[in-house]
Amino acid sequence: MHHETPSATGSADVDGIVLLVRLFLLLGSALLAGFGLWRPLVGSMSGGARRALYVGSWAVAVLALVSIPLVDAQVLVAGAHAVLALAIPLVSRWPSLARWLSAALLVLVVVETALGRSGVEFAADTVYVVSAACWFGVTIVTWLVPADDGHRATLRPVPIALTLGMLLLAAGVIQLLLSGLAFDRRLFATVAGWAVLTVVLAPGLALAVIAVHARHTADSTSLVFRRAVPAVLIGFLAWTTFAAMPPPAPLPVAGVPVLANAELDERSVPVLISPHRPGRNLVHLPTGSGTSVSVEDAEGGRVEVTRRPGAQGWWAEVDLPAGRSSLVLHTDSTDATVEVDTGQAAGLPTAAGVDGPECAMAALGGVLDDGALELDECPADRLAQTDVVALRQLVDFLAARDVTAIRLDTDDSARGAAAAARVRAAAARHGLRLTDRVEPDAALVVVSGWESAFEVLREASAAQREEPAYTHGVYLAPWLLHGPIVKQVVGAGVPLSFDPREPMAVQYTVEVASAFASSPSPAGFQRWLAARQQYVRDDVRIFSTAQVNVMPMNPGEPHAPGMPMSGGGAGLWISGGTVVPVTAPLEP
Repeated sequence: MHHETPSATGSADVDGIVLLVRLFLLLGSALLAGFGLWRPLVGSMSGGARRALYVGSWAVAVLALVSIPLVDAQVLVAGAHAVLALAIPLVSRWPSLARWLSAALLVLVVVETALGRSGVEFAADTVYVVSAACWFGVTIVTWLVPADDGHRATLRPVPIALTLGMLLLAAGVIQLLLSGLAFDRRLFATVAGWAVLTVVLAPGLALAVIAVHARHTADSTSLVFRRAVPAVLIGFLAWTTFAAMPPPAPLPVAGVPVLANAELDERSVPVLISPHRPGRNLVHLPTGSGTSVSVEDAEGGRVEVTRRPGAQGWWAEVDLPAGRSSLVLHTDSTDATVEVDTGQAAGLPTAAGVDGPECAMAALGGVLDDGALELDECPADRLAQTDVVALRQLVDFLAARDVTAIRLDTDDSARGAAAAARVRAAAARHGLRLTDRVEPDAALVVVSGWESAFEVLREASAAQREEPAYTHGVYLAPWLLHGPIVKQVVGAGVPLSFDPREPMAVQYTVEVASAFASSPSPAGFQRWLAARQQYVRDDVRIFSTAQVNVMPMNPGEPHAPGMPMSGGGAGLWISGGTVVPVTAPLEP
């Protein structure tokens, strides 16, 4: 999702102890495997060298076993890692066998370092890890074996060091380019950026040491490996650290709403900033974020979050300047910062105010699952052509049912005015009377925005409890299919050109619930489709919303496509309710 974490380190999800265990495990394994690869060059080993080898192998084995409960490592993989680590010193008397076991251990190190990567990234991981392990191995061999050992004659230290250094540098540059951090400020502003930068600079420093050594030393001695090994060691640790980190948050893009995670009271809370343009913006937090949150804008002013009629969660209106700035979220015990970059374009007046929550939920659909759809208008800014058709066919449907009067609720938005005009024209064509009063035989048709519709439906529900009212039904414009609104009445009809039970619609509801624990909206669904360059459009049918928890089914009866039968959980357009078609496709 867009702006997955606002943390300045880019490592909010990395546990310190887990990271240390990973670093020591992989580093120890690389040292052990590197020595085993070059073991045939060692004629004999002193007692102290053998003891050091056994201690190192036991340390690696213990760390491999500790990783099973600590990081939920696979038992077979961790067990194989431990067995190989313990076996290498045991077979060190047979150099060829030690080399093969070391190669197997190195394969495990590569797999564990490059877990979840593929293609070029996996190749770069393999080159970096193998090259670093070989460097460690040569360093250990040249340190343990006397200079006059006959096996050392086969070593050509400077050419080998140059080759390994160039491989490390090339793999590091590839990783830097693949990381997406090479050309923006995150390279210097996040831990992940510094880690991948170190991956490149460390082998560069090692190559510089090699060049200086070769220039000032007449003979090609093995000291070159020992002098440059600190740089290679740092580069390897940076590589394993970077591979363990989640990617840092993408940079905010002007006009693209920001969906970030803020660490508030030791919880990761999603935050939506819409429209992410200069001027008035809405900050949205889910219901579970608590009531004691305030938002501080770039000018230092604080705004307490509040409820909004017809919408879920908490909302605050703040002013953002043009260009880069930040928002600070405050609770009683913690603060969290979210970076923004609104650019220089004009703002969207309807993105705040009474129609702001609907606009924000539409914006959310465009940035779910790493989407980056710019918000250039709000749903209330115009009446979509699909809604024109749906409202006209709704009035035709009511006329065919011998409805004699319609009470029309609208607002002064551009969409509301256009929708009211369409309904009035269609009613006049059928000779239907429009009324401003609650009448028993009338139908209520609501084409206003979320806030007005919420209040009107609450009043309608109260009127129906006191006396017969709207016996021909309550009908909502398509954009009002939103949980807090439709649940104000026992049931309502909605003309829709898509089926909320179909797989695409259900997938969207699941993503909304996962990202923000919120109810879906038709405008959000359309923008979610647009971000994927897809669309769903069927013939208009009247769907009925109802507040039911469970639909009765016979044992073993299959569910309808994409339609969970329970009244709660992800995948439902109306939590604790249902949406089902009650008509065939309406006449065009």
